[in-house]
Amino acid sequence: MVDVVAKGGNLALNVGPQPDGRLPHQALERMAALGAWLKANGEAIYETRPLAPYRMGGWAFTRNRNTGREFAIRLWNDGEKRGGRQVVPVLNPAEVKSVTHLASGKAVPFERTENGLDIVLPEDFPFDANADVFALVSGHKKECRQ
Repeated sequence: MVDVVAKGGNLALNVGPQPDGRLPHQALERMAALGAWLKANGEAIYETRPLAPYRMGGWAFTRNRNTGREFAIRLWNDGEKRGGRQVVPVLNPAEVKSVTHLASGKAVPFERTENGLDIVLPEDFPFDANADVFALVSGHKKECRQ
């Protein structure tokens, strides 16, 4: 879903009923998990537009078209180490004034580098199983387009 949204697309779940009219149990479990993730991170998905660099490595980027808030979404691979140093490949690191983990509201310390933003996530950070969203606040207000 994140990959599709960061590229400007829409996602269709395409779940059909079984012969008796019920939805498959596995599909219900996945939709419940998706709903829980969206409850915490939906601002980075709903009413958003792609934000350059769109998708780079394990990162996807969106901007909320109503609020102008920008988001870096870290897509985790199965078994990938999640703590430690992460490089967020933003195009204009000098403009970023703060980074916040959207689901927990925790401020994330960062340093600006020529490659983007270096953030360090402790091993006990409240990681999501699939994707973590970081709100990037810049020092100037961006124009929002509908």
